Amino acid sequence: MVDLRNFIYHSDYPVDYIVKSLKRDYIVEVGDFGTMKTDTIPHGLPFAPLVDGVWGLNPDLSDSRSIINDHYPRLTGQSIIDISVSSDENNIYITCFNNDFTPKHFYFKLWCYPDPGYDGDVEPVEDSTNFSFNSMYDYLKLFMTGSFEINPGQEKVIYHNLGYKPRALVWGRNVSGDKFRMIEYEVTDNFIKIKNNRYSRSEYKYRIYGND
Repeated sequence: MVDLRNFIYHSDYPVDYIVKSLKRDYIVEVGDFGTMKTDTIPHGLPFAPLVDGVWGLNPDLSDSRSIINDHYPRLTGQSIIDISVSSDENNIYITCFNNDFTPKHFYFKLWCYPDPGYDGDVEPVEDSTNFSFNSMYDYLKLFMTGSFEINPGQEKVIYHNLGYKPRALVWGRNVSGDKFRMIEYEVTDNFIKIKNNRYSRSEYKYRIYGND
């Protein structure tokens, strides 16, 4: 197998197809026991999109962090600002929680991937004219994608055998109809491992890239 890290683009492996992108910002005031604000955004897609993205407290997102890092810690290490980004078959949900002493302005930049099992068409994203191919950039090369279900306490090992730790994204939800959220996973040079730490059978979707 070729080392995909040596290629900016490889025609055997598709680059990511973004089915929706959006930017949002919210001001959350101060409350006695914290204040929470939730935005429900219909996505109009024929599946539950897999949402990735960044968030921060600066308008230019110079302090950005992945939405999987949903806490904004203070110096003591205790989180006083939390976010949650999730999706289901109808909506994208963004929740901001402020337990600080001053109002906070949250900024989000999000993009969505298709369901691994969907092979139909979708409408182009709103800002598709801003996308172009440029050989100065190292494009993510989608190596594997898929989905599975496992029971509480079980683990699923997915072998990629790339010989290095690749970039991967994983989302999970309860099969009873919960919302998909990004989750953490274990990654090695040969596989990624996903464990169901929930109390019910859960569904997971993953994307493994040739990039490290």
